[in-house]
Amino acid sequence: MSLMLWNCFGSDNESIQLWKFSIYDEVWNFSEGIAKIQQRGLYGFVDKDGNVVASSIYEYANDFSEGMALVRKDGKYGFINTKGKEIIPCTFDDANSFAEGYAAVSRNGQWGFVDKEGKEVVSCSYDGAASFSDGFAAVKINGRIGFIDKEGNMVIPCSFIAVHSFNKGLAKVESRGYQGLIDKQGILVTSCIYEDIYTSDLDHGKTIRAIKNKKWGFLNENGKEIIPCKYEDFRIDGELIVVYINKKWGLFDQNGKEIIPCKYKSLAYSKEEKMIVAKVEDKYGFIDMQGNTIIPFNYDSAYPFSDGLAAVQKDGKWGFIDKSGKERIPFQYDSVEPFSEGLALANKDSKSIYIDTNGKNVIQCNADYMYESFNKHGLAEIQKDGKYGFINKQGNIVTPCIYDMVYIFSDKGVVQVQKEMKYGALDLDNEGKEIVPCIYDMIEEFNDDGIAGAEKDNKHGLVDIKGNSTFQN
Repeated sequence: MSLMLWNCFGSDNESIQLWKFSIYDEVWNFSEGIAKIQQRGLYGFVDKDGNVVASSIYEYANDFSEGMALVRKDGKYGFINTKGKEIIPCTFDDANSFAEGYAAVSRNGQWGFVDKEGKEVVSCSYDGAASFSDGFAAVKINGRIGFIDKEGNMVIPCSFIAVHSFNKGLAKVESRGYQGLIDKQGILVTSCIYEDIYTSDLDHGKTIRAIKNKKWGFLNENGKEIIPCKYEDFRIDGELIVVYINKKWGLFDQNGKEIIPCKYKSLAYSKEEKMIVAKVEDKYGFIDMQGNTIIPFNYDSAYPFSDGLAAVQKDGKWGFIDKSGKERIPFQYDSVEPFSEGLALANKDSKSIYIDTNGKNVIQCNADYMYESFNKHGLAEIQKDGKYGFINKQGNIVTPCIYDMVYIFSDKGVVQVQKEMKYGALDLDNEGKEIVPCIYDMIEEFNDDGIAGAEKDNKHGLVDIKGNSTFQN
């Protein structure tokens, strides 16, 4: 059994009988509560309890999408529902999965669309078709591409050589190797002058990255260039855009307004305090959102403010200042990290300690190294004699330093550990208790429901966070 992602098991782990899944040659991740499986080279589907939804009789199968799964039988494509019933018979030469209630299908080299009852709502009369997105679908006639709506009306004539799907009212089009944007009326709102335009940015913001002449810039949600394409680098810092040109950094907001001109060697923004740590020449200081100097550029290094304090370095030692620039914690540490949840990691005389915002030593343990900050589970990783473990906020070692490596892939409570070349798992929500022994050759990342693919003695199987496992016979 070769396991894939396994990211959607049922949340009631008591009801999951892992052995039921070990009989298949391959099992994919769950989609809409159903997983694709493979037996003897053919595909079927099972539910989270291991019950067969559709027998392994298909030559090809896609994951479920909108309650329907694309399958192929005897060289023809059709669709089954979540009960395993073949709602749309396997009569098509090609097809795409359902999107926005419709699926693109092909018969005799021509493409159209069907609904979930199998009715051909757009006749198979196009040379090509893409899935619906944002209410429109791209179709091709005689080598040119346009868009239809869900009634089959040609809303944008087939005049483009290459297009991308609509997203938030805009679609990327290409001409002579360059990209531009059209709106839903087919009007070219952004000329085809860019090497690349990242319209997927609209999924999580209102600006769009663009590249022109190998330089970065930004468009707004209407396709207008609001930050010119002249910058060598950039980063998104919350709601702000930090840009880089001629070895200097500056700052824009998401409306394209320049907040700070590119005149600083480095910039880092603290959303909490609305202050920016900046570097001029070889010194660090703090400026406000209008670029006014609030704390003079007197420091050798600095971090942004957090928990009301900023870590700063002077004459080789670190301390902390408040927003007025007043020294709150003396310059006595060899290194520090910013405060997080009222605690900051500090190193002094080769010893690691946690201090509070008053500079009081609150956690000190017999470890060679303590890592940056406590995670949301209230634990911090430590190292002693080359081995790893965890402490709690009282400074107690709750997970002994016996592991060669700790693999924290996300903020989930279950993490993988390695000991003597074998893998297991800890539960950070249970004070770092070992819940899966280090006996496996490989363990994948645990999913939200506590299931992971594993390998042992060249066999593939599954383990759960209770330590249960099932492997191929």
